[in-house]
Amino acid sequence: MVVRASRRRWVWMALGSGLAAFVLVGNVIDGRYGTFALVVGLLAVAGCFWSGRIAITRPVAFTIDERGIVVGSGKRFVPWSQIQEIRVAHHQGSYGEEHNLILKLKPGVTGLPRRFITTNATNPDEVELGLGGVSSTWQEVVQGVESASGLSVIAHREGPVRLRSHPVDHA
Repeated sequence: MVVRASRRRWVWMALGSGLAAFVLVGNVIDGRYGTFALVVGLLAVAGCFWSGRIAITRPVAFTIDERGIVVGSGKRFVPWSQIQEIRVAHHQGSYGEEHNLILKLKPGVTGLPRRFITTNATNPDEVELGLGGVSSTWQEVVQGVESASGLSVIAHREGPVRLRSHPVDHA
């Protein structure tokens, strides 16, 4: 199972950046705004092209197969044998309910480097993969992980301070 960046999210980001660029640069040309607005408008143009490129190429977020999880485009491989527990954390985010796939590594296995993936700052033995900006639903990812790994995924609801507690049903 290959999980890619969500095309819909990046298209909306490109459209929003393009609209902001159009308004700001247009107002600078009309003489209503100054140099600062021009700089911000040009940054919005760059954001529009960057978001559009991601929407078109849809880079790989992670790949799930019978061997394990490959993060990104081969940046890090985590075999199922190194994973002690897998859970999905649910929490209320800025745009509604958000989900993270959390891989608890076995003792002695080091976490992923921070430059490739965000890890839980209080527990470096966990790898956290955000499921918000990907092409598959969190339920599809859970089904893919369970069928590939043979492990069951535990669902948890997080509080406002991101404390993992309260198991929830993920069906």
